[in-house]
Amino acid sequence: MRLELGKIFIKDVQFADKTHVKDGVLYVNKEELEALVLEDERLIKAAIELARPGESIRITPVIERAGIPVVHIATITPISLTIGANRIVPGMRTPHPLGDSKQSAEKQYELRKNLVQCALKALQTPVTGQIIFEN
Repeated sequence: MRLELGKIFIKDVQFADKTHVKDGVLYVNKEELEALVLEDERLIKAAIELARPGESIRITPVIERAGIPVVHIATITPISLTIGANRIVPGMRTPHPLGDSKQSAEKQYELRKNLVQCALKALQTPVTGQIIFEN
């Protein structure tokens, strides 16, 4: 038996009961794929969603719909509001949202520690809408 390498051109991906390819469409069993991903013992949860090129979709709401809380740390919080983030922590400055390069290493450590503590508090807070958590 000789192994041959071939190409399958995929024009779409859809969830189905069985993983297979038919007429250029890749059908994926979502539960099987999630189980495969979770074979990595470092992971405790997996959420597989489909996003196609050109679709107007942001990852934060998709992750939250899967039951995984997300904190969006950003220097421009209005952007966080427009993408649908529910837990928002204002960052320090552009282009360094998690620090201030003009500060000493010790001061940057304290700044980052405070941001992470604020983000952890936000993760533990049940929300029903968008909240900006001030540090």
